[in-house]
Amino acid sequence: MAHSESYGSKKVAPSLVFLIDLAGLWLSFSAAHAIRFGQWDNTIAVDWNTLWIVALVTIVFYIFHLYEPTTRLSGLLLPGRAMMAVAVVAALFSAAVYLGGLRNFGYILGRGVAGMAFLFFTVWVASNRALVTAWASSRRERIRWLVLGDKETIPQFWNDFQNENGDGKLYFLSNTRVDKKDPSLDYAANVLGTWEELDRFLTPNWRWTGVILGIRTATLPDFLVNKLMSARVRGARILDISDYYENIWSRVPIFHLRDGWFAMTHGFDLLHNPLGLRVKRVLDVIAAVLMLVFGFPVMAFIALLIVVESRGGFLYRQERAGLNEKPFVIYKFRTMIQDAEKDGPQWAQEADERKTFVGKILRRYRLDELPQLINVIKGEMSFIGPRPERPYFNQHLEKVIPYYTFRHLVRPGISGWAQVMYRYGSSVEDSRRKLEYDLYYIKNYSLLMDVSILFKTFRVLFQRFAN
Repeated sequence: MAHSESYGSKKVAPSLVFLIDLAGLWLSFSAAHAIRFGQWDNTIAVDWNTLWIVALVTIVFYIFHLYEPTTRLSGLLLPGRAMMAVAVVAALFSAAVYLGGLRNFGYILGRGVAGMAFLFFTVWVASNRALVTAWASSRRERIRWLVLGDKETIPQFWNDFQNENGDGKLYFLSNTRVDKKDPSLDYAANVLGTWEELDRFLTPNWRWTGVILGIRTATLPDFLVNKLMSARVRGARILDISDYYENIWSRVPIFHLRDGWFAMTHGFDLLHNPLGLRVKRVLDVIAAVLMLVFGFPVMAFIALLIVVESRGGFLYRQERAGLNEKPFVIYKFRTMIQDAEKDGPQWAQEADERKTFVGKILRRYRLDELPQLINVIKGEMSFIGPRPERPYFNQHLEKVIPYYTFRHLVRPGISGWAQVMYRYGSSVEDSRRKLEYDLYYIKNYSLLMDVSILFKTFRVLFQRFAN
């Protein structure tokens, strides 16, 4: 069986683009120096000056999503975002040099070299992002997955694929015949046949990227096992649907999981790694104390604004479920009117009429979460982890969402993988999706992942300021 495209290129492309950016940065400054002084400088050293600019470019480009395959963001195509990012880099560089007194930049700063270099770099970055956009579009057309599923897996996977704007196309083989004229089955046109017909669709002319197995392995028929074994020997890429979700969408598909999967799968190392938990806890306390000390003036000013605007205290206390579902009191700056829940607990909405004017600003930029630094110091929360939910909602969600209690295996966090990967949640379906991201975090935890989430949190906040 021939393969049309490798889904693994998703992880290779950002590294390649980053190296191309570094090459472009070096060439831009070298060319600017050559034009300005009439000679090519081959002695550009790797020192503080060059590393400082590389770090600045990397951070700004990350914030602008230039190392991810998102071709359009906030209405801007990838080349447009690239030009804006270089403009921000140039502005920050100029501010650091002329306001911060960092004048010892030698060839980088001298006599107009930097301005010309950033102009060259803008053209370089915008051009290679245009090529990346074209490559991504052509890649999507070549990606074709054959999915073996059933009446539960197929519609759920199809809906998730549409919502995620997944790359490529999906085609299905079902365990039973599907009525293609049924208007309620929007995926019916993509059902090619049944499991028994698998051999017919594993010929080279179909050129599948891979075969996705969306079936409970414990009930996999013997005839299908034999066919899949034969296909794998011939070179077919076969992966479980949970692997697809983890590798492509960075979440765990709870609709497909069974107890046996949790018992046998790799990962979840944080649950039996006392040293890792201690390191995480020590870093949490150090960071929380420092932020409380240096952020106290800002927090005091926010408290004053809240008290001046509306009746009531500036702090809001609410019971939440923490580690192992142990209840604790969470602290937040009050963002709603007094007695906002006099009619009973309600889901908080993104556009909630109960919010005050100051509360809307605090919620938008997540400044209402600052008092939770106290919860971190007390050991009730971590900086990174699943967001703590109210016991009132937990009781309901545990009944309707499988494995919902698993999110309580670690300390809840101020920010988390679900918060940076998914929108504001206010429904059972949103809670299901967020649980999938939370399980991915718990399963794949590392200190590097925590750092990544912190950067993504800053990026989300930056985008809210920009919008």
